[in-house]
Amino acid sequence: MRYKKRRVGSPFLLNRIDEAALLYIVKSFLLIFAIMIQTVFFLLRICIIIKYISVFCRLEVALIYKEILGIELKKKMDGMLQQDEGARSSPEYTEMLLRHMLKEWGFNPYLIGFEYLIQSVMACYLDKELLKYKTKVLYPVIAKRYCVAAENVIRNIRTLIHDFWKKPARNAFCRCTDCWDIKDCKEPSCSKMIDILAKYLRKKACGG
Repeated sequence: MRYKKRRVGSPFLLNRIDEAALLYIVKSFLLIFAIMIQTVFFLLRICIIIKYISVFCRLEVALIYKEILGIELKKKMDGMLQQDEGARSSPEYTEMLLRHMLKEWGFNPYLIGFEYLIQSVMACYLDKELLKYKTKVLYPVIAKRYCVAAENVIRNIRTLIHDFWKKPARNAFCRCTDCWDIKDCKEPSCSKMIDILAKYLRKKACGG
């Protein structure tokens, strides 16, 4: 019985086919990889755009909220004065005035030290003797009111001052409070800032 010989293709032709298939696979892989890279960059661009839009929206909301708070505070102050001409000398009015001035100068009302500073200044405004005993009396009193340590009060007020002193608005603050001696120097300490604000409040209360 005779067997027919099977014709086998040329080895050279088979090698050419293998090279073409391998080249096709490599090209396909590179194309897929390029598409993946483009997709990743596209998604990154979208994420960055969304992030900027989110930051912008939060900033707008914060500014609107700050403006609303300022308007409400001013209305409340005006209402107190209309009801009672002697309200200008009341501690409630003085505290609202201090809060309004600090916001206008550029102190950040969202920092914890903002409330600590207001309460410290008001305590020294109502009792001058506390100006001499800030460390031993004033800071512990404020700390007890907020259930924190006295060091925490000092640290947060210092953070508030440091945040404010980096802003150009400190020049307006120095001009209003007449403390030009510290304008070009280092930022004032907690004690110095409380002294300045308490003195300024007394000046305002006297019609200055």
